[in-house]
Amino acid sequence: MDSEKLDYVKSDVYLVHAKYIATTPVKPQQSVITGVVDLSADGVLTIHPRFDFSANFPAINTWDAIRGACEHDAFYWLMKNGYLSYEFRRLIDYFFYWRLVKDGMPKFRARYWWHAVRLGGESALRSAPPEVRYAPQPPKLIERSVHFPYLPVV
Repeated sequence: MDSEKLDYVKSDVYLVHAKYIATTPVKPQQSVITGVVDLSADGVLTIHPRFDFSANFPAINTWDAIRGACEHDAFYWLMKNGYLSYEFRRLIDYFFYWRLVKDGMPKFRARYWWHAVRLGGESALRSAPPEVRYAPQPPKLIERSVHFPYLPVV
C-alpha cells in the first residue's frame, strides 16, 4: 500500500502537496485519525496535504532523505501531540534509518542521521509546542483615566 512517491513543495519548510500513504511497522493498539497525520492499527501511515516537515541542521537535505524525514516528522508530531505513545520512538527511529537506506542513502550517512535523531529526538519531543499567534492582534483596552493629548477622547 506504499504510494512510493511523496509530492511536496519546498519553501522555508517542506510541505506535503498530495496525500501520502506508506506501510510502516508502527502499529498502535487502535487507529489514530487526526486529519493531519493518520496511523491505522495495521501500520498504514497517511500524511495529508499541507503537513509541513523539515530536517534539522546540520543535515543536508537530499532527495534520498525526503521521505524518511517526512515520515519521521509525522510520527514525532503524533507523539508530541499525545496521539501516539513514546514507547514507539525506538522503532520509529529504526524505521527512519531503514527508509533512508531504502531510498538510496549510503549506510554510513543514514547512520549519521539515525544518531542525530536518537540524540536530539528526546529534546524535540519534550519541548513546548510553538506558540499560536494571531494577526491582527486584538486591540488593547486603554484605561479611561489615561489621557493621551494626541488622541481624541471618545
